[in-house]
Amino acid sequence: MYYDSTRPFVELASRDFGSYLQVLFSDNTPEMKSIFTSDTGVPYSYMYYDDKTCMVLRLTSILLLAGFKSFLISSVLLSVLAYIGLWKIYKLLCSYYPELSKILCYAVLFVPSITFWGSGILKDTYTMAATGLITFSFHELFIKKRLRSVVNWFLFFLSVSLLLSIKPYIFMTILPCLFIWLIFERMEKTKNLLVYGLASPIFLGLLFGGMYVIFSSLGDVLSKFSLDQALETAQIIQSDLQRAEQYGDNYFNIGAFDGSLNSAIRLSPAAIYAGLFRPQVFEARNIVMLISGVENLVLLGLTLVILVRPGIRQAYRVIKNNSYIKFCLIFCLMLAFIIGLTTANFGALVRFKIPIFPFYLSALIIIYFYPRLALSQSEEQLRSK
Repeated sequence: MYYDSTRPFVELASRDFGSYLQVLFSDNTPEMKSIFTSDTGVPYSYMYYDDKTCMVLRLTSILLLAGFKSFLISSVLLSVLAYIGLWKIYKLLCSYYPELSKILCYAVLFVPSITFWGSGILKDTYTMAATGLITFSFHELFIKKRLRSVVNWFLFFLSVSLLLSIKPYIFMTILPCLFIWLIFERMEKTKNLLVYGLASPIFLGLLFGGMYVIFSSLGDVLSKFSLDQALETAQIIQSDLQRAEQYGDNYFNIGAFDGSLNSAIRLSPAAIYAGLFRPQVFEARNIVMLISGVENLVLLGLTLVILVRPGIRQAYRVIKNNSYIKFCLIFCLMLAFIIGLTTANFGALVRFKIPIFPFYLSALIIIYFYPRLALSQSEEQLRSK
């Protein structure tokens, strides 16, 4: 459907490039749609008039032009570009944990769901890439303090633009988590426990106040995902995705959600569990869901292993002393909550949750191996002395 709706943009470009540019950079109004003709073909109305979907059509049309209108070539081009986001996450992790470079491949680069749903002409391909790029560029700019890097500023604003224009809820989730990472990164370098204990809540309070101001000012951009409409939107999306005649029978129910804050809090444990670990193997109705079910079984098993060995106490110590893991877990839990609350269809769930995998899996691996890494580093320091 994305390809079929993008072809008219490309056909228009081959006939009247000026009109193509006009459609590319103008609002998706009926007047703009009337530029398409029977010769060029017309995008599907339900895709064209949805702002988020139409942005994917516009971006994909550029790749389709570069790929000579070929579905296969343009899909490969998009997959290659999207892979950069994952690669940047992997390189970032390897810079901190070079000893874990091999096993971190499985956490970031070799996840089946990311490979399947994070490639090809889909919203999720763009947003998965943008999630990786915003994480990497934020780290380089603000944690490594490479503020003069034009490339990193470009990647940062590009990823922000992609997330805001395609899936604003990911931007609203990851931005405060990135600043939490920055705050704790600075605080962990403070040796004075009193300063650490007093400064952390102050900075976090300022952060959430600042995020409230930013998200409130972006009300027009966020539209139905704005602060004053988010819960109502969540209720509408959940109800929509339960329509069996439209989406099939692969839907699930975590409980009745009435759009209130109390209802969201009450359903949060079930929503987080669904966002992280569903669909399960016994819930699969086709081969794609079965693969996702096996994947989620492994994810659940790894989580339980962390709780048993190295144990809850050791895991808490690692999380307490590692700002990256704090960022990962807070981001993953928040995104899992949003996805689990608003998504009642397994087909949508497995696509929406792919940004969770690289961060959650890498956090689990680091928690598990961190004590061994710390021990080996101590031994090396003793040998050098």
